[in-house]
Amino acid sequence: MFTSLFLVRSLLNLSIREQLQNLIEPAIAALAMGLVMRILIVTLQEPRDRIALIAYTFGVGGFGMIAYGLVAAGLWNAAGRRDGAERVVAHILMKLARSL
Repeated sequence: MFTSLFLVRSLLNLSIREQLQNLIEPAIAALAMGLVMRILIVTLQEPRDRIALIAYTFGVGGFGMIAYGLVAAGLWNAAGRRDGAERVVAHILMKLARSL
């Protein structure tokens, strides 16, 4: 991993600190997603029926995705809404909200 950090640093003139800083926000969002999913798995009893199990899995996964998205958006907003994939998604969501 450290070799690739140095390689990116030399090729893109991107410091190692900036590279690691770009990894922190997704890692925090992933931890929040895992925490939400873990709480739901421990709290909710796993169903025995196949259809109910599918709904359970999609429900737990869906709440995990929502948690990830909210935390990632919050961290992006706190960081000053810098350019990147988050800005593209924000523009798409704003267009969808205006069309409703």
